[in-house]
Amino acid sequence: MSLIIPPFYEYFHHLGIDPGSVNTGLAIFRVNSRSLKIEKITPITMQVPRLIAYNPFDEEFVVEKAIRYEKLLDTITEVIQTYGVVRVSCESSYYNPKTPQVYGVLIAIVNLLRHRLLQINQNIVFTIHPPRTVKQFVGAEVFANDQDKTKKSVLDALNKIDEIRLNTDIELEFLSDHAIDAMAIGYIDLKKGLSL
Repeated sequence: MSLIIPPFYEYFHHLGIDPGSVNTGLAIFRVNSRSLKIEKITPITMQVPRLIAYNPFDEEFVVEKAIRYEKLLDTITEVIQTYGVVRVSCESSYYNPKTPQVYGVLIAIVNLLRHRLLQINQNIVFTIHPPRTVKQFVGAEVFANDQDKTKKSVLDALNKIDEIRLNTDIELEFLSDHAIDAMAIGYIDLKKGLSL
């Protein structure tokens, strides 16, 4: 679905999301409707703490996760409605052999988010992007066996992109990895999806 912005709109908002069940990164992009230039980026790290200490084989674990997912979706919904977001991009789920349990969580969150967006407004454009593609697009190196090096590479790459560095009120070094990734996800979607 293509994004059609009425000519009388001065700007629109786009949301980049780095999903997670405990820590989720959001980046709200304010984009000039005429020039399609990024005017401002507001990075956010959401934390949805675990409610209980649990055994993953317990029934309480399933209930606790459902409550956390609902809180996460409610907060994202509030951001979308507050800013009038018209486009959402999200990192796709990925399998990491070091943390295989995360794969199912990411699939659930992305699918719940897709469903929630349909409830909010069926006209919101929703895209997903593989992590490796996002990192390579912004010019970061991907180190298969060293997540810390990859995170540093993404930070360094974003610092080299003036459109990101100059339109963020907070120095990127002070942001969480989740907020950094959300900015990269939003950026690739804006550049690829809108041909900026």
